[in-house]
Amino acid sequence: MNKNKQQLNYKNYLGSVNFDLEEGLIFGEIMFINDLVTYEATSIIELKNEFELAVDDYIDTCKTLNRKPQKAFSGSLNIRIGAELHKKAAMEAHLNDISLNEFIKKSVDNKLSDKSMVKHHFHHHNHMHSNSADITTDIPYNLDAAEEKWKYN
Repeated sequence: MNKNKQQLNYKNYLGSVNFDLEEGLIFGEIMFINDLVTYEATSIIELKNEFELAVDDYIDTCKTLNRKPQKAFSGSLNIRIGAELHKKAAMEAHLNDISLNEFIKKSVDNKLSDKSMVKHHFHHHNHMHSNSADITTDIPYNLDAAEEKWKYN
């Protein structure tokens, strides 16, 4: 996780975390809804509490106004991928005997859980001496295994 992009999570709502050094404030807003709901604090613990109060207040306000609170994510989305990519995806789904929706869902899930995506950059050097044998090693695609393999004792 990018340490600079942490988010608060409460009742399936996500909240941003921002700061203003001049004012000494930490602040944020409920993300991925159309309404603007903000909160602020002077400490992280206070910010979490203010975020939760803001979510509860948002839900209560919606009830008072007799309207349904928006959820950050409904599980449904519209995407524009272009005619050619749409055709390729539909053909691949058909070949796999699954719906286009299921194909896209699996594709996104595979991409997000892909352990071979490079997220870290590290170096390992084999030092050669005149009487040393040539050492070659395979670097695994799984970064956890790679880091474990190169861990110094």
